[in-house]
Parts: sequence; structure tokens; C-alpha cells
Amino acid sequence: MGWRPAPPVPPGGSQSVKGVKLGFRVDLEYKVTNHLAAVATFQAVELGVDAPGTGSLNPSWFQAGARWRF
Repeated sequence: MGWRPAPPVPPGGSQSVKGVKLGFRVDLEYKVTNHLAAVATFQAVELGVDAPGTGSLNPSWFQAGARWRF
């Protein structure tokens, strides 16, 4: 596992991806006090690869943190 560089684009392929790509985001927020909240977020994006013989690239990630409101 871990990060790996993208494979070279085979002949006949291109690095531009055509068409609409989608993504989504889900946020959860828990109010601790009137000013402080705990936050959790999940995001996913469809990037894709437009080269013959390669798979798509669809990263997703979680974030956690705190939010302070004045």
C-alpha cells in the first residue's frame, strides 16, 4: 500500500479526462458548547484516467477536527 506514481500514458491515450466527474461530502457536527463543536467529514471524488488499460482514480478521505465560533 502507500503512494505510487501514476503509470505512463500508453500510446493512443491522453492525460485529459472527458465527461462529468462527480464527488460528494458528508459532514457531522456535534455541539459541545455554544462556541465549540466537534466535526467529522468524509469526502470522495471521481477523477478517472482516460488511458486504455488503466483503472480509474477515485480518492476518498476522512477529516476530524474542532470548530470554534465567536
